[in-house]
Amino acid sequence: MVGHCLIRRPIKPKQIGRAPILGRPRLFGGKLLDYIQVTQQHIPLIISSCVSAINRLGLHNQGIFRVPGAQVDINQFKEAFEKGEDPLVNITGRDMNSVAGVLKLYFRELKEPLFARDMFDSFISCIIDVESEEKCVENLNQVLKLLPRPIFIVMRYFFAFLNHLAEYSDENMMDASNLASCLAPSLMPIPEDKDQVQYLTHTIELIRTMIIHHEEIFPINDDDPIYEKFATTIPIDGEEDEDDEGEMISEHSLRRSASDDASQDSDYCTEDFNLLNETDVW
Repeated sequence: MVGHCLIRRPIKPKQIGRAPILGRPRLFGGKLLDYIQVTQQHIPLIISSCVSAINRLGLHNQGIFRVPGAQVDINQFKEAFEKGEDPLVNITGRDMNSVAGVLKLYFRELKEPLFARDMFDSFISCIIDVESEEKCVENLNQVLKLLPRPIFIVMRYFFAFLNHLAEYSDENMMDASNLASCLAPSLMPIPEDKDQVQYLTHTIELIRTMIIHHEEIFPINDDDPIYEKFATTIPIDGEEDEDDEGEMISEHSLRRSASDDASQDSDYCTEDFNLLNETDVW
């Protein structure tokens, strides 16, 4: 049986970056909090759809979030998500680097980063001159309480996913340190008045710690959406199940009850990539 494939339609240059549909805040280059409040999407579609696709088809993909995707595909995905569409419905495993690429691009282009600029020093203070990871986790618990609840929910969801992805590091070569080195510049850009080299190390350490200790840092004690490792999704017609362990998530990777079971920053994580596997940041 022939599987369904995403039709790659060339995008006219004038379409790229065009304004979103009237009445909905801009997705790329906009503010995450504004988008959530207006759309009532607790986890914006671009995050839930990309995470779901990688969960189903990309957990074993070597270099996920490190290897650049095809720019034409990333542009197509970006345009569709900006219009409120989901371009990943019939996605295939060969497109995973582009899926990771558009998600990383989304975080990088946010007007207000996921780790807010006005809280940069507060987050960094959690990692500098602390005697142990346990103390860092304790500090992070306190700082995260200062976040708007919608941002906390998105962070909890995304870092749970990254922790799951790191479980497959023997195959995908992306342990917590490598994921942190690739994602830190997009999630937590360094203010221009800071030493870029010094603080890059700190931000990587911080993201790494949050990936490893996400369960302690982001407790689940509410009915807000959470990431699920083990859930059932309807297979795409004509496409074989590529995960024989059955580790999938629901269509939008959401659960209401906690009781229910080519990127611009690629240079940060390409050089010395193999060395990161051997580096103990503590």
